[in-house]
Amino acid sequence: MNSSRNQHQDYTPVPIPASLRWREFRIRFIPVIMFFIAMIVILTLWEERVKSPDFIGRVMAPQAVITAPADGFLSDLNVADFSYVEQGVAFGRIHRAIPEELSARRSQILAEIDYIRTSMYPVQTQQRSFVDYQGLRLDWMEKRLEQSALRADSVFVENEFRRTQRLYESGFVEEQVFDEVSARREVNNVSLREVTALMNDLEEQFENIGDSINFSGDYAARTIEAAIQVQLAELDVIENEFGSVTLTSPVSGILQDLTKSAGGWVSRGDTVAVVEARESEYIVGYLRQPFSINPEVGMKVEVRSRKMDRSRYEAEISELGAQIRPINPNMQRPGMSLETGLPVKILISQEFADVFYPGELVDLILQPSL
Repeated sequence: MNSSRNQHQDYTPVPIPASLRWREFRIRFIPVIMFFIAMIVILTLWEERVKSPDFIGRVMAPQAVITAPADGFLSDLNVADFSYVEQGVAFGRIHRAIPEELSARRSQILAEIDYIRTSMYPVQTQQRSFVDYQGLRLDWMEKRLEQSALRADSVFVENEFRRTQRLYESGFVEEQVFDEVSARREVNNVSLREVTALMNDLEEQFENIGDSINFSGDYAARTIEAAIQVQLAELDVIENEFGSVTLTSPVSGILQDLTKSAGGWVSRGDTVAVVEARESEYIVGYLRQPFSINPEVGMKVEVRSRKMDRSRYEAEISELGAQIRPINPNMQRPGMSLETGLPVKILISQEFADVFYPGELVDLILQPSL
């Protein structure tokens, strides 16, 4: 009996230490938990950092290539590389004067003026006021030609003065040579001021006389007037051809690649500088074949920056290229010598315009609507 009761007697469970329970948990459950945590981290990193984009794009901004519109000497250049240039604001000038050609054209017009003076003799006794009026105009035209020549000379004299001044300050030119160049510059400036003042005086005189004369009925007078008008038009052409051209930029931005310096000769079509805007406007990417997704205008695109934070922005396709074309070399995959793709233009919203640097490469992922 006693043995039977002992067999059915309940025994108190032996208590298991917490250290053993923790050991069993670590062995059985922690590896599984860590596996799932690692999978979540890997998937997150893959999505954020490793996942291959559909294609690569380049952030674009307005850019202007400033070229020389005419042959001449570059002067008044008040900018340098990385200077900020305002749209439409002058930053330099090109003086187109060529002394030899200008002198030949000037001699031709002076000869024509002498011929007109000779032609006025038959009408002197008939219309003294007309002769005085036209004589003053011819004197004014001669002074205007002299002014054009002095202005042309002043460009070369000024450039020579600046060059000699730099050499003198560096000790490569004697003081006597610098003084001679300075004196020529001063003589030219004084002569130009005096001729300009005389021109203004002559213009005022013949304008006062012109209000009181009438030569519409005289054939000889009309002939002389027509000849003078021809020479005035020729003077305008000379001043236009041999004057200066102002250099301006069609966009506001940073001036890059300034290839010319003040005082240097430029030929028509030479690149003087490149102006690049600071604000990004759009992205151009090339979708390679075969297309995993057919792009459409209006399709959403996820733009990923290549900065450390890998920021994401949403944009949309605004335009598609008409043909498959070669991809820009700096946007091709490593090891590829020639790749082609469909150009895709993606607009950047105004709020994100300052986030991207113009010229920056970004990753693009298409997001077709479901």
